[in-house]
Amino acid sequence: MCKSAISEGKRDTHEQQRLKLTSSINVFSSQLRSSTESNKRSVETLEAKLTKMKAEWESSKLAHEATRAEFESYKVRLAQRLKKQKEFSVLVCVQQT
Repeated sequence: MCKSAISEGKRDTHEQQRLKLTSSINVFSSQLRSSTESNKRSVETLEAKLTKMKAEWESSKLAHEATRAEFESYKVRLAQRLKKQKEFSVLVCVQQT
């Protein structure tokens, strides 16, 4: 009977430990689910921001290319205008002499 009582006590102790472990597992599982969901939302938010930033970058890139093309056109026109002014100045100087 004494051995039976000890075995019963050990069984109760093991059962309590099992219940505590099961409870801990449930708590950790819940925390893991919560963290996973939170991380998923964070990833989705960051992906949306990344998509927006890529679109803004592409728009800025196109605007920069357009500005650069306009500047290059301006440089060509300016060079042509300066060349004409120089030719005119030379012509005026030749005519005055």
